Amino acid sequence: MLFNFDVTNLQHWINLKYFQMKRAKQLFQVLIVDPPWGNTGHKLAYPTMTDEEILKMPVEQVQEEGFIFLWVTNNKLQAGLDFLRVHGYQH
Repeated sequence: MLFNFDVTNLQHWINLKYFQMKRAKQLFQVLIVDPPWGNTGHKLAYPTMTDEEILKMPVEQVQEEGFIFLWVTNNKLQAGLDFLRVHGYQH
């Protein structure tokens, strides 16, 4: 189910890729991304990912072009800008 998507679960990305291939076009024109940033300076009650893991999230499997809204905390601004650059977004 797309609405219960755990970015840390590789099987969810595989399922999305399969779904995209069946449709023969990109899945989404707009992405709202709130990654589980780790090491933010706050104790979080959920599992987090490292900056490197977030950077490697294969967003190109769900969007070839379009808009992305990326949530970052103040101390993750540079990591967020790196994420956008690596995935070909302009800011």
